[in-house]
Amino acid sequence: MKVSKTFRITRAAVHTLKYLAVGLFGAFIVVVVSYIVIVNNRADLSVWHVVELNEEYSVDSEINTFAEYLVLEKRLFEQLDTLVYDEAPIGPENTINRYSRGSLSDPSSLSSNWNRTFELTHAEPRAGVLLLHGLSDSPYSMRALAQGLHAQGANVVGLRIPGHGTAPSGLVDVRWQDMAAAVRLAAKHVQESIGDKPFYMIGYSNGGALAIEYTLSMIEDQSESPLAGVILLAPEIGLSGSAAFAVWQGRLGRILGMDKLAWVSVTPEYDPYKYGSFAVNAGDLAHRITVQIQEQLDALQNTDKLDELPPILAFQSSVDDTVTASALVENLFARLPAAGHELVLFDVNRRVEASFLLKNDPRSVFDPLLKDQERNFDLTVVANESNEGSSVAAYTRPYDTRAPSMLTLANDWPKGVYSLSHVALPFPPDDPIYGGPEVADGPGLQIGNLAFRGERGVLHVSATELMRLRWNPFFDYMEERVLQFTGLAEWPHDETKKAVLALPSPALDEIGGATVAGLFDEPIKLSGGRWENDARASAGIAGDFVLSGDLNGDEVDEVVALLWTSNGGSGTRIFVAVFGRDGPAVTNIATASLGDRVRLQRARIEDRTIILDVVQHSPDDAMCCPGDTATRRWVLQGDHLDEEAIQMNGRLSQE
Repeated sequence: MKVSKTFRITRAAVHTLKYLAVGLFGAFIVVVVSYIVIVNNRADLSVWHVVELNEEYSVDSEINTFAEYLVLEKRLFEQLDTLVYDEAPIGPENTINRYSRGSLSDPSSLSSNWNRTFELTHAEPRAGVLLLHGLSDSPYSMRALAQGLHAQGANVVGLRIPGHGTAPSGLVDVRWQDMAAAVRLAAKHVQESIGDKPFYMIGYSNGGALAIEYTLSMIEDQSESPLAGVILLAPEIGLSGSAAFAVWQGRLGRILGMDKLAWVSVTPEYDPYKYGSFAVNAGDLAHRITVQIQEQLDALQNTDKLDELPPILAFQSSVDDTVTASALVENLFARLPAAGHELVLFDVNRRVEASFLLKNDPRSVFDPLLKDQERNFDLTVVANESNEGSSVAAYTRPYDTRAPSMLTLANDWPKGVYSLSHVALPFPPDDPIYGGPEVADGPGLQIGNLAFRGERGVLHVSATELMRLRWNPFFDYMEERVLQFTGLAEWPHDETKKAVLALPSPALDEIGGATVAGLFDEPIKLSGGRWENDARASAGIAGDFVLSGDLNGDEVDEVVALLWTSNGGSGTRIFVAVFGRDGPAVTNIATASLGDRVRLQRARIEDRTIILDVVQHSPDDAMCCPGDTATRRWVLQGDHLDEEAIQMNGRLSQE
């Protein structure tokens, strides 16, 4: 039987393809195994990489309000303290270990633990702002902007987004849907706190993606957004698709029981407010939310609903190693209809002596935008006034027939700084952790001023990471633009802020004329420290006792006073009340009951907590004569005082 030549060639080709396929598969297995070996040879994981904090919020949590979210967050940080801080090593070699109790980087040893959700309020707010931090960050990154907004009359909430502020392991399993659900709880709370006042959202990096996702979802669900405007700082709008494949590394790690495969990088945790180690899942969820946003934009564009978007103001460095300016333009701004949107780009420092070192000139991004006649958004470029100097101006080119403008900024490029960075945008130059040369000596680690020198490859942290700019030289300009955008800049910002911060804490005689809520069914107004009505009900300030201290982290002291009430009988109820200022006016921030005829022994404010040693009634005491001694503690959360568990100290000595 003859076998045709064609058949022999075909059969040979099939065999060749089989051998090639087997070879390629074998090579793939070798590459995968080699990569696994390399990853598994990294530094050992620590307790903060593997701990499971089951008190973290998720979509599946039975949490329906922001108040419940805060209660759960409190339990989460108590769990963190037990499972991580109690297990972490201590000693001189851990001086800058974030999880070593009492170290320079221990957030709980600083004046305020800004890893937790914070809220700054007014009795009569002018606006409401929800601030969302970035991936692996914490609410601390939004602190400076929040305080500036609050000083101008806004109620602000800096949300701790699920997976953040605790341990890096929090980002191993969290989903973007968990984050988005938390944003909705906080957004509803802010809206309820301000009534009919305008509501804004500010998002940094991943927080920017969450802000856009929320805005688009509200338009999809309700045909309009409750937001008066959205402010974005280096928003996470476009990322590499490689992140979508990286998640398989983590899944393979679970199958093989190799926890290290869940991590892109494992580095020392020396930053009190940002994770150093980065989980594979974090990159995956970042990719997934950007895909979600593009799908939402497609859907709204197809139904002509993008016109419902509120105005967007975005700030972006023209060089950004995390989120590129071109991605922000292509994936968001180029798709927006004309509706008062603006993109602010920070150019690099173009002094002649530094320009020849640039690898890629970002002019390739913004020069075409400046010339684009079809652009539907205003474009502002913050750049050198000339290549010979460090002075800087903001050049604005409107999208319509309005004339271009130029504003010379008060701040120049600092010596030795050639560009902004992704991590620098939200921090002022005097930030106590991330600030530059202007920062005074403080109790913690000053990361913005680190300048280690030595041979490369010696430290666990790369030299490029240590050289990365951590503070924004043009923060004042950015803050002014934010205040203008939110309608809060009608006051002279710098003068007003300094005036508010310079006002002394409320004095006892000022409190004596304040309006106080929480004593009766309706608020009462004191006069000369007292109040009474025709039904024999009365109230007043209890003695001349006052405490002063910062209770909400806004760097302005509040005042604590004791008040009493009576309904005409023999009982006298005692209350603890917190007072602050709304501009120059004294306002009652929160009030809580101590009980009937409670006597004060000692009082103090420690770590933003009111601590009172008191004598109070036991169930067996006569009403005239309380005999139990106790220590009671309250933490100010927005406009109410949360009391912690009462510490009983025994019976009052009869000696």
